[in-house]
Amino acid sequence: MTNMLYSYYPAPPNSIWEVGFFPLPEERKSAFDFIEELPVKIQSTVKNKIRTQRKLEKQDWPPKWEIKSINNNLYQFTPTKKYRLYFTLDGNTIVFLHACKKVKGKADKLDIARAKSHRDMYYSEK
Repeated sequence: MTNMLYSYYPAPPNSIWEVGFFPLPEERKSAFDFIEELPVKIQSTVKNKIRTQRKLEKQDWPPKWEIKSINNNLYQFTPTKKYRLYFTLDGNTIVFLHACKKVKGKADKLDIARAKSHRDMYYSEK
């Protein structure tokens, strides 16, 4: 699969999930690029939660992380109070599609639309 990157966040021992990013870094506002540009402390928190998420079955993801189903295999993950990540599940892979800073309490329709668009492109290019 040429559209996925797994090596940026190596799998912790006993991982259940692989992690991928679509679009690729440096392409079309990648979630990977967004995470890498966060302040170091926040970036560390986000990466640690992704690492923990990879070790747990979906039903065991902590409720306080605010992982919500948006629709049709699109999820919103709020790893910190100020940031949101959108992802899809493809087999045993968590594919991060879009990342953004929270501007208000509800998810911005534009961010959801971008995540849906990336999800649709991911599956069409797969």
